Amino acid sequence: MKESILFLLAIAGLTGLIVMAGAAIQQPGRVVEHSGIVLKNGGAEALADPATGALEVKQPDGSNIRFGGVEDLELPAWMPRYPVGKAMNAFRMQNRSGGGSVGFLVNESTSVLCRTVTAEWKKAGIEVRQLTGARVDGCMLLAEIVGMKVTAVVSIGAAAQGSTFNVTYTKK
Repeated sequence: MKESILFLLAIAGLTGLIVMAGAAIQQPGRVVEHSGIVLKNGGAEALADPATGALEVKQPDGSNIRFGGVEDLELPAWMPRYPVGKAMNAFRMQNRSGGGSVGFLVNESTSVLCRTVTAEWKKAGIEVRQLTGARVDGCMLLAEIVGMKVTAVVSIGAAAQGSTFNVTYTKK
């Protein structure tokens, strides 16, 4: 328990380092070189990349969680790339059985995002059903790839600027 608390405190401190490094990098005339930060504890790893703002925690069982780092955001192979090209922030989590969650902000209205995601995913051969209709505040979709045994719930919601895009999926 004590090691877990210390590890979480180290991750919180790491987040602070990323923010400070990002601020230092943005200062005019100042160059900061880095190669990232890695913390290890009992088979778990916390990795930070100040250049991209990514923080990733990997567990020995293969599960992981990642915040930030849109440029190199890894998505499941089955997931269509739209609307990733418009992503502004990112979150990704994956469990050892291949299920997980991914989310980010997109600079599009919820109604446009709901319609376009439905159309693009259907073009990719994914069965998509709307659980709620496209509204001003967003929509929920159920996506299934029967042959791959993947089921996903897509949640699109309004944000201060643009929309949030979240996918939670399972693979059987």
